[in-house]
Amino acid sequence: MQFVIESKGISKVFNSGENKIEVLSGVDLELIPGDSISIQGSSGSGKSTFLNILGLLETPDQGSVKWLGKDVSSMNSNEIAKQRSSVIGFVYQHYYLIPELNVLENVLIPAKINGTEDASVKDRALHLLEVVGLEDRKKQVTNQLSGGERQRVALARALINQPKLILADEPTGNLDEETGLVVMDMLLNLCEVENAALILVTHNQEFAKRTNQAMRLTLGKINPC
Repeated sequence: MQFVIESKGISKVFNSGENKIEVLSGVDLELIPGDSISIQGSSGSGKSTFLNILGLLETPDQGSVKWLGKDVSSMNSNEIAKQRSSVIGFVYQHYYLIPELNVLENVLIPAKINGTEDASVKDRALHLLEVVGLEDRKKQVTNQLSGGERQRVALARALINQPKLILADEPTGNLDEETGLVVMDMLLNLCEVENAALILVTHNQEFAKRTNQAMRLTLGKINPC
């Protein structure tokens, strides 16, 4: 079976004054369709850096990344952007919604970037908003929503292009415990229904246990918990 995403030998070093900090040291990862992995680790261990490298938002010092069997590490920025918009959906801790746009318009942004915004995609956006319980808020601007509601908009936005992979970086980090549980339930259920693979960075051990594989990033290496 073809891997949704595959990384080989990912290394990353940051300079801190006269010191060099190796946050990733030859990290390998493979993920098949519909599978899920959680990554835990202390603050500064390189979890978000690794996720950004998998999404080609950052470049590694060494190593390669493949999406759906295609080596994307050597692609130019335009090729990467085109591939990314159809392969990967992102969910961040800080939502990154556009406050001037309403809920529906925010969900449709990736489709607009992908050049696929049509009537059927709008219907999909409305369906996703119904699934996350926000169809009646579709015309509301996002700065009038609660944190949990904003993150549910972000979930719908991440899935609008039917991506094969969701990269979720601390998606409940800004939410209270009860709201975080609701959002995590929605994220896991949506990935299952959509058969989207999931890489979840989280500090929450209970959430980590709900993925198929629980990993920990320590001293630049990733290993099973």
